[in-house]
Amino acid sequence: MSENIIINDNASVNPKLRLFNMLKAGHGAIATFMTLKGVRAAQVIAHTGVDVIVIDCEHGHIGDSDMHDMVTAVSGSGVSPIIRIQGQSGDLIKRALDTGAQ
Repeated sequence: MSENIIINDNASVNPKLRLFNMLKAGHGAIATFMTLKGVRAAQVIAHTGVDVIVIDCEHGHIGDSDMHDMVTAVSGSGVSPIIRIQGQSGDLIKRALDTGAQ
């Protein structure tokens, strides 16, 4: 027999988790990739109406300092930042998560 699982839809929503909230509500999201570094470029793209910006550290020339600054700029604009890291190293994953990326 299968059990019915009840999900509490009245749980509080974290406004900083835009992508998570949209997917949880059953909506799609508009995303774009950024391979150019720069806080201003990240802010401009974040204000174009996208829901998610993928900061591409794998193919773009984006270092740790720029990655941190870009995540702050993107999330400060109400857009979900996701980082595409250079490899599967635990250190790279930790550094990306430490920036506040989702």
